[in-house]
Amino acid sequence: MLVKNFSLMQPTFFPWIGYFLLIKETQKFCFFDTAQFSRFSWHHRNRLNINGKELLISLPIKHLKKTCSLKEASIAEDRSINKLIKTLNQNFPKSNLKADICELIKNSYSKDKNLGDANVELIKHICEILYIETKLFKSSEIDITLGNENNPELKKFYQIISIGKYLKANYYLSPSSADYLFQEKGKNLFKKNNIQINSFEYFPDQYEKKLKNKSEVFLPYMSILDLILNNSIEYSRDFINSQRVNINKYE
Repeated sequence: MLVKNFSLMQPTFFPWIGYFLLIKETQKFCFFDTAQFSRFSWHHRNRLNINGKELLISLPIKHLKKTCSLKEASIAEDRSINKLIKTLNQNFPKSNLKADICELIKNSYSKDKNLGDANVELIKHICEILYIETKLFKSSEIDITLGNENNPELKKFYQIISIGKYLKANYYLSPSSADYLFQEKGKNLFKKNNIQINSFEYFPDQYEKKLKNKSEVFLPYMSILDLILNNSIEYSRDFINSQRVNINKYE
């Protein structure tokens, strides 16, 4: 049987480098845009390194019912978009990509789009910039059969399995932080459905900031914007291609 790998992640707001390396490592990647929205999370927040200090960038979300999916969440006001664009203009004056990214932000985070779609649109665009050619899907466009809806504890496993079957993939690459998948119950369920679980791990390497006038303290785990807005497109692509990740097989 031909091995085809896949991965699944919630679409977050300008995610970090490791997120894009996970996409790059897989043949098929699914945005879990039907996941529940969480306030004060990476769904609508991230960080930039400004003069060696973390700067939080975020988008205010409209008041919603107690629980809602990323597909139901939307931006509260246009002023927040303008504030974000002003921040990028002030801190990345030499970036060749800045105008492109700012225009994308304006178009993506409009009132007629939900947060899930907006985040997916931005991530797809950055994948194009970085020459990441993985096939991309959204869980909202997939018929997810849970298999055992009466057992909430198993629901998350069946969601992944259903997506894997839809994608005709038998090799699931998961961030190592999702340790619940590697416990006996998860491993047995995946094995029963002919899906091999493998863990993905990436430890950030320091990158240069060629468009800065002065050096600054390196801070890992920043948004991908910290890489691509501080360097040329060519440098950013080369850096992504040079990175090494750890993949461990779980029997």
